[in-house]
Amino acid sequence: MKRIYISAPYRGNGDSFRVQQNIERAKKLGRSYVENGFIPFVPHLAQGYFENTSWEAGNALYYCLKWLEVCDELHYFGTPTEGMKDEIRYANGMGIKVVQKPWPPGLQRGQVNPKGGV
Repeated sequence: MKRIYISAPYRGNGDSFRVQQNIERAKKLGRSYVENGFIPFVPHLAQGYFENTSWEAGNALYYCLKWLEVCDELHYFGTPTEGMKDEIRYANGMGIKVVQKPWPPGLQRGQVNPKGGV
């Protein structure tokens, strides 16, 4: 089974509603990968281990990049944010295949309710 690192927008420019929306989208992406026989790593779900400080954000990125090292591919969705660009650069440097993917129907920005509905 392929291990896929899911790269998608997270921070939402400080808008907590958008952050929650991005987390819900990432959960749904991860679920679709599981249903299709892949092992996804969804960094959005790892953020719960860290506080929202600059020191912790750096540790969160380090933690996620360590997971990326053991993935077979990185799949990214949407226009890369600064954090996504860091992930993509790291994957390229490690020789990990990087694939741009379109948002599945119903998961474009604004189409996901942070309470879990589409």
